[in-house]
Amino acid sequence: MLSAFHTTLFRPLRTRFRSHPELFGAPVFRHPAREILRLAAIHIPGARSSAQLHTMIDWVSRGFDRSVSRLINDADTVYGYEDSCLETLFAAKESGKKTVYELPTAFVAEAQALSQSELKSEPSLKPFLRSLDEPEYRIRRKIQEIQTADQIVCASTFVARSIRKHVPSANSIEVIPYGADCSASPKNWDTYNPSDRLKILFLGQLSPHKGLHHLFGALETLPKEECELTLAGEWSPGFSDWISARFRVSYTYRGKVPHVQIPSLCAEHHLLVFPAIQDGFGLVLLEALASGIPVLASYNCGASDVVCDGDNGYLFHPLNPEGLRTGILRALQERERLPDMGFRARTTAEGMTWARYRSQVASLLCCASSFLPLQRGRSD
Repeated sequence: MLSAFHTTLFRPLRTRFRSHPELFGAPVFRHPAREILRLAAIHIPGARSSAQLHTMIDWVSRGFDRSVSRLINDADTVYGYEDSCLETLFAAKESGKKTVYELPTAFVAEAQALSQSELKSEPSLKPFLRSLDEPEYRIRRKIQEIQTADQIVCASTFVARSIRKHVPSANSIEVIPYGADCSASPKNWDTYNPSDRLKILFLGQLSPHKGLHHLFGALETLPKEECELTLAGEWSPGFSDWISARFRVSYTYRGKVPHVQIPSLCAEHHLLVFPAIQDGFGLVLLEALASGIPVLASYNCGASDVVCDGDNGYLFHPLNPEGLRTGILRALQERERLPDMGFRARTTAEGMTWARYRSQVASLLCCASSFLPLQRGRSD
């Protein structure tokens, strides 16, 4: 469907990074200079402070945006991404083109409000809550972007809810949840014993905005012999020490797991817990469902779009940490139901394919523009 796809780096030095097999041979246009300099600069001692990182990223985004804004003459519709398309959207609007904007994360004002709420109960979390460091000029830019776009694509109902009061009523907000990869076999529950300890998995960035501290707080109040916790992911700097100083909860740490190993890791467990304070979607939700295990997740992510409480998982409100503890207790009390919930989890994932996602995005773009998608000899 694209006449051009613009990015900073694509397959640098012919590596697999910043690439996708289905983009090979597509009309990809690179704008690499500033991003190469940024990547080089972050390895200079003293150049990795939060303010400096924000400044460098914004420098790259603005330069990229300015370049692309001059190259949209032949397009009917412009599809842009958060933080990197304001001038391009302005140029498109001035020439009568349709504008579509993708927002994958909660709007910054909502993210900051949630972070402030966390700080009220635990002030020592401040060094780890990066949304509070967002410069004012970037917030203004984000507001301008969402107010300029004709249509906004959000990954979850939570993200859509976070921007509604900032978006003109004439603008359309579309929620298109991401897709699941169901190529791997789901968990085999045949040998499951309901009297076994509940094996809980937390998968993703180990940070406060994922609600990890609330998970530790909940488990600390439950009998240690009832649950077994596994963490997989990368720690936010210093957060491991923060957790260890406050909680006496034992866990197994698996490190950052390669994507290809995620299905087998999920299949080793009975329940994925994703207690996000705020997360745009959380692909681990679909990865767990595709692996045939239920999930316990907060409403402040994509869970409400894929999880039916009591059917293929459990839901709770993140501003009520007691709800997380209650969810774990429900899973413990209903352990005999977990295999059936796991089966329904897999069924849910099979209906949330990437083909479905692509079809919904394509339909939205066809409605937004006057052209029909090109047929390229294959169908998703």
